[in-house]
Amino acid sequence: MSIENIKVANIDELYDKIQNVCTRLKIDSVVSKEKSRVYISRGEEKSVLLIQAGKDGFTIDTRSGASIELNFEVEDNFDI
Repeated sequence: MSIENIKVANIDELYDKIQNVCTRLKIDSVVSKEKSRVYISRGEEKSVLLIQAGKDGFTIDTRSGASIELNFEVEDNFDI
């Protein structure tokens, strides 16, 4: 799955939103702006969220990474 058509002023605002969700869920997050990724982890679980820009807004691809469950937890708690 993925979170699509996210309307934000710029990609930095999107990174902030992701980090706020992660903080609420007690998930560590590290932004890699050069690669348009957010690396997330909790304990031994590690994963990555891929950010893509499109004509209708940004998309967060939650299908990649080692811990899909961790990705889906962020997705389920993300407010567009």
